[in-house]
Amino acid sequence: MLSKLIEKIDRAALLNKTVGKRGYSLERDIAFGHNPRLRLDHYKPAQAITDAPLAVFIHGGTWEEGSKDDYLFVGEAFAARGYHLLVPNYRLYPEVTFPEFVEDGATALAWITKQEDFKGHKVVLIGHSAGGLNAALLAMDKTYLERAGVDRMSTIAGFIGLAGGYDFLPLEEDVYGRFFPFETRDQSQAINYVDDRHPPTLLLYGAKDRTVHPHNAVSLNKSLLETRNLCEFKIYPNLGHIGILSAFARIFRWRAPVLEDCLSFIKKLR
Repeated sequence: MLSKLIEKIDRAALLNKTVGKRGYSLERDIAFGHNPRLRLDHYKPAQAITDAPLAVFIHGGTWEEGSKDDYLFVGEAFAARGYHLLVPNYRLYPEVTFPEFVEDGATALAWITKQEDFKGHKVVLIGHSAGGLNAALLAMDKTYLERAGVDRMSTIAGFIGLAGGYDFLPLEEDVYGRFFPFETRDQSQAINYVDDRHPPTLLLYGAKDRTVHPHNAVSLNKSLLETRNLCEFKIYPNLGHIGILSAFARIFRWRAPVLEDCLSFIKKLR
């Protein structure tokens, strides 16, 4: 009953009200660029795991909505388990179109890796939905981080995609404007950047997802494995597009081991 109710109301606000205050601290609205949207939140563990990679979470919202402010429940999930988690905003449509919302992620990573506290730490990119594509392109297309002055392979320890779109051409009409002009659309597909040199990848989907079809992960997983990259792929039978994200919250972790699967993957990267 409660899980169905969450689908109809402000899910993030409800989930965030269940989050405790122990085990971590939060520094909000840290500027990593001049645009007002270019701000990030930093969830700091009270007892950090030594030499653990940094986790950077990129939010979804069809590249038109969403905010770092919605993800307290995600930040607490990782920080309370000993991992620094950073959640950057990025500019949204119609202010920008592809590839600028991906470039903002590269700007955030360049800023993060230059901070004294983070020097020498690798990064695990985590993205949900639209943010899954953004994170995948940062992990797989070297040009974004190269232009930002970041070496992709020495910086990105791994990529975790939660219900992301990686192979979604032809575009559905409701996202046409975000990928304009037409000539750039092939460049927006992570599947087109598969080669034999990618960070380890974990692809997670809910079998009941009706927003982003699981074929995106099936296709990317197949291509990565065929090119001898490390990729793990898991589908949760009882989760939908939002459920895979809400499973990070303490009150919904019983639904599926999404958090534990992410942490197990990250531990293997250390």
